[in-house]
Amino acid sequence: MGTKKEEYVWDFSEVPDAPIIAEAGRRRQKLASPRPKVMTPCKHCGKLFGAAEVRKHWPVCPKKPKRGKAKARG
Repeated sequence: MGTKKEEYVWDFSEVPDAPIIAEAGRRRQKLASPRPKVMTPCKHCGKLFGAAEVRKHWPVCPKKPKRGKAKARG
């Protein structure tokens, strides 16, 4: 059973150059240089974290001051 695979040749002659060049630039930028993390210090212990990590760390920071219960005014 000799089935011959058909080879498809992409024809980009009908596609304008601008979208192809823009997409190639976006992909190259994404692969070549990932965005550097902006490190933010914890306001309690001073350790450096990225934005998402510092939001997770603040509530559980071991050096975070403990808040007492509010006193009822009467």
